[in-house]
Amino acid sequence: VEKIVATKVYQPFSITLVDDRVLLWSDWGTNAIETVSLSNLTDRSSVLNNFKRLMTIHHYDHRTQTGSNGCANDNFGCSHLCLMTPHSGPICSCKTHLQLVDNKNCAEDPCLTNNGNCSHTCTLSETGVKCTCPDLYMLDADGVTC
Repeated sequence: VEKIVATKVYQPFSITLVDDRVLLWSDWGTNAIETVSLSNLTDRSSVLNNFKRLMTIHHYDHRTQTGSNGCANDNFGCSHLCLMTPHSGPICSCKTHLQLVDNKNCAEDPCLTNNGNCSHTCTLSETGVKCTCPDLYMLDADGVTC
């Protein structure tokens, strides 16, 4: 990198070429992602700063990508997160403290608040809170007490 760039490069770690015109690299000495145009080697700039020990950088050109993204169309109907899986396609997921209730929608998990009013074990099912008891105990008629 230093032989190409006209100014000092401190600790380059990873380097990639973008569109055969721009050199992009992470620099541990400046804690930045830096770039320089190959047509003007003095045209150097920091793209992002304040990264500590940034590792490998990759550039993927959208023109060379094949396949499809099942999450691209309306987030696959997911209320929060759509995640691609290698073999079964997209699945919906929820952020912390939310529960997937119908394979698409996330809701507050009532079991996280006062154990869903269950005296022992609370689980969330598609129909709502389900209280269960340990072995040798029976669920009372109120549906929450063992």
